[in-house]
Amino acid sequence: MTEYFFAAIPEERLYNQVLGAKSHILRSFGDQVYLKDPPHLTLYVFKATKTPAPDDFVTNKIKINLLGWQLFGEDKVTRKSTIGFAVEKTQLLEEIQIKCVKSVRNLRLGIPTRYKDVVFAGVEKENLREYGFPYLGKNWIAHLTLCSINSKYVEKVKEGIDITPFCGEHYLNKLCLFKLVDESPVLVWEVILE
Repeated sequence: MTEYFFAAIPEERLYNQVLGAKSHILRSFGDQVYLKDPPHLTLYVFKATKTPAPDDFVTNKIKINLLGWQLFGEDKVTRKSTIGFAVEKTQLLEEIQIKCVKSVRNLRLGIPTRYKDVVFAGVEKENLREYGFPYLGKNWIAHLTLCSINSKYVEKVKEGIDITPFCGEHYLNKLCLFKLVDESPVLVWEVILE
């Protein structure tokens, strides 16, 4: 059994800006959780019996609006502070996430390793039991992650990165499937969105 995740990848300009921010964090604070991951918006993490084939449930670029900083102060998965950029959640993003889930419903098996020892409650617990992923639908917070870091560095990270160029309208122009190998993403396939 292999673990995978669906992700939407930002257009080249935003992709490179996020890479630049990640490079700044690496130079300033050393390696951190998620720091080496490519810039992406996670849609669905799952464990499957075989590799899903590319699907055409998304064909057009996805317009997004970056709102500013996103901070998960006590990330249940990393036990650190996860920092990134908040993406305005739209009905379209929620629909794409649900299509990702439905596309692998016959392949999905069990709960991904990263969630096995995490205590969830309420809707997150129900989602984990039902779909193997706690963050679906209304309780999913759309964002582009920079890294998960010790909370004492969060303000220094924010001080070292000018948020202004990130805020506003952008596009996600690829839908990708990544395989997780030792918790590191390896690209399996990508679909270019026109």
